[in-house]
Amino acid sequence: MTSTIALKYDGPALETHRMDVRDLAPALLGLADAVEVAGSLAEPGSKVKLDIEATAAGSFEISLLIEWMNDLPNLADTLRGENAQAAVNAAEILGGLTIIGAGVVKAIQIAARVIRHGGKPVEIESEGEVAPLPDVQSTPQVRIRYPDGTVLEVDELAWLIYKDGKAMVGLEKVVSPLDQGEIDTLSISSSSESALVKPVDRAGFGAEFRAEVLHDETTKMLLEVINVGFRDSKWRVSDGDAEFSVEIEDKAFLRRVRDRQETFADGDMLLAEVRTVQRVVNVRPRTDRYVVTVLRHDSGVPRLDSPDVDS
Repeated sequence: MTSTIALKYDGPALETHRMDVRDLAPALLGLADAVEVAGSLAEPGSKVKLDIEATAAGSFEISLLIEWMNDLPNLADTLRGENAQAAVNAAEILGGLTIIGAGVVKAIQIAARVIRHGGKPVEIESEGEVAPLPDVQSTPQVRIRYPDGTVLEVDELAWLIYKDGKAMVGLEKVVSPLDQGEIDTLSISSSSESALVKPVDRAGFGAEFRAEVLHDETTKMLLEVINVGFRDSKWRVSDGDAEFSVEIEDKAFLRRVRDRQETFADGDMLLAEVRTVQRVVNVRPRTDRYVVTVLRHDSGVPRLDSPDVDS
């Protein structure tokens, strides 16, 4: 028993109805990951798979099948028995597969609006929980708000998929062919939902919009300079216990470095206001550090132009 998803890329690069396998393969694998996650979110313990059915006419269009890999639960028993009841059960299970496909497409809709509406949305109201798959009569809704004030109501499954790191890593791969410049449209549809993604929407699928901030603090720190990033603002420093990278945000300090008003030698120290941000990105922790303001630059060794050096 299957439900379908249609995936179509369009643009000047596809006028011959051909597409580079190196672009397509990661996109299909990413979609398979997202569908698998959606199945487990909709019905814990279930497994679904995504198969290619055929290549259809068009710029480059693919039909895909969502299908159960295991019982849901006791799927075989559910479909046995009286013909009428078996037909009802089969319809309910097909409805469950349809919900999974629709949830993936709606999660793409959520991400595709991020750039146009100012950033990552937040949930403002929740009603109930995701219904078990055999009971497909009700699909609980959540209301989400984007930074520009736009409010959108979506199925809760779609919201759960959007918040799932593994699912969104997969969907980022689905939209990644839009990075190539000559593929200017992605359309994806299930039996009940459709989404259209343009290159301008592509950035909304990026990891920065999937991050959850756990800790954000600015403190004064003394840092030993290990490596100066003369060509960018990424420097390597040590706090005495560990080495790490920092992003220098103090533009005035960077300007002095560029103009050689600040020069560096082994052992130089910076007293600075350092912002430390810990995030969870795609269910993995990540810590970023930013030098907001350089308060003082201390030389580690005497310099030839220093008045303290004996002549």
